[in-house]
Amino acid sequence: MDQALIAYFDERFRETSQVITQQVVQQVSHQIQGLREETLRRFEQVDARFEQVDARFREVDRQFGEARDVARQTLVLVEDVRHQLQLVAEGYGSLDDRLARVEGNREQRARSVHMDDPVKDLDNRVSILEGWVERHREVVGESIRKLAAGSPPQAPLPSK
Repeated sequence: MDQALIAYFDERFRETSQVITQQVVQQVSHQIQGLREETLRRFEQVDARFEQVDARFREVDRQFGEARDVARQTLVLVEDVRHQLQLVAEGYGSLDDRLARVEGNREQRARSVHMDDPVKDLDNRVSILEGWVERHREVVGESIRKLAAGSPPQAPLPSK
């Protein structure tokens, strides 16, 4: 082969190689640029999703904060109810003690009240009535016998 032909082919291969290389570089650059844009777009979508997730986490954190506040308030209220219940129990114990003292005082007063005087008075009255009945039993019996026999009764009994 001739040197001129070889030089011609070398030059043609070089030019063709440069054209192919430029075309490949352009295609690859274009594909890389497309991939970059697609990757950037996807990263923006992921960022938007992360922003949504972050917003949800902020809302959950806010709700947990509210729940913590409500729990603290509930604990305070429960402690207050315990304290009030303790006061009621102490008051009940105090009333129970006072009631026991009042009952003790009442029993002591009942023992100290002299029941002898009214009982003696009733006893005396009953004795008087029994004596009157004994005295007049014979008269009443005699009057009943006379009435049964058809005789008029005696004069009325003297009253005392």
